[in-house]
Amino acid sequence: MKKSLFLSLLAIIAFSCSNGPDDGLGGGGGGATEFLQVGNTSQEDVVYSSDVSEITFAQSLQTGDSTFFQANLDLDGNISSDLLFQLVTWTDNILLTVKAVNGFSVSGDDSDFEIFGTEQSFQGLRLLPDGTIIDANVIIDASDEDMFVSQFRNGELTAASLLIWNDIAYLPFKSATIEGWVGLTIDANGTDIQGINVSTIATRD
Repeated sequence: MKKSLFLSLLAIIAFSCSNGPDDGLGGGGGGATEFLQVGNTSQEDVVYSSDVSEITFAQSLQTGDSTFFQANLDLDGNISSDLLFQLVTWTDNILLTVKAVNGFSVSGDDSDFEIFGTEQSFQGLRLLPDGTIIDANVIIDASDEDMFVSQFRNGELTAASLLIWNDIAYLPFKSATIEGWVGLTIDANGTDIQGINVSTIATRD
């Protein structure tokens, strides 16, 4: 009886040690993978790339009074277009959206932006400030749909996040094989949007 009780206590102690205390980094201790932190370029097992410093818009279509421009970003280094930025100009409007493709998803928010003079509306893109932890509160499930970034109407700016206009804004993403984040800033002279500056792309398998 004493031997049985002793063995039970040992099993409980061993189980507790294997789980470890909650370290707030993706689960209990014992080597749990820590959450990614945007802007942090020194996390273990994360690959950081700064090979691409900017993507520029090129005209892709002209229809009626609307002109379409596109700029593409490769997230995984496979010479593919994983983020498609689209810029549309017409009359006094300039609309910027982005879509994740090739199995990638990005973060959206709860906002809904209606485009004046059209029957379209877009979910807002969720961009994060430097130092934000990508934990369970950051939902990354938006894919294959255009997400609202910003719009100029009669020279007045509406944006899902003004951060991307004034500083580096971080966009978290994931696919079936990798997760990561990318730092983005709009390159513009007033309402003349030339491209998107890319600071760093961070990926982890």
